[in-house]
Amino acid sequence: MLTLLKYPLTAEDTALVAKIYGNHAGEIRYADFLKDANCLTYTIHGPVTGAKSTYTKTFTDFQGASTCDDLMTKIKNIVKKDGIRLREFFQDHDILRKGYLPKMKFRNVLHAQKIQLTPQEYDRLDNAFAQPNDPTCVNYVNFNKEIENIFTE
Repeated sequence: MLTLLKYPLTAEDTALVAKIYGNHAGEIRYADFLKDANCLTYTIHGPVTGAKSTYTKTFTDFQGASTCDDLMTKIKNIVKKDGIRLREFFQDHDILRKGYLPKMKFRNVLHAQKIQLTPQEYDRLDNAFAQPNDPTCVNYVNFNKEIENIFTE
């Protein structure tokens, strides 16, 4: 089914799907897979269409934003839509108020606020806001200043 919709899976991908969504009888719980994959949208049609329901393809970008500006726009849109003030969440992890956090804590704060990014996007953010004297840390103050511009513009 996925190959017909131009989502081909390799043998390794199929084994991983079977491991997660397979049951003891060797069957795939495809409804759970489709819900989690978010690649198809289930549509219930009215009585005049002839078909009771169908799945329609949804575009999913697994590569993420290609430039830092596109990435910041993506994050700003999420923050603005959900009304998230990230500074307080970052400060919860920065007890001494140094203004920077280790990369994993920075990523955890974003993930906890439902800002879902690809690993490449996290790497791009880490590099863009890395501490000059310590590349293992991210300067969340500069990041937050740029993000909070959407509330004042």
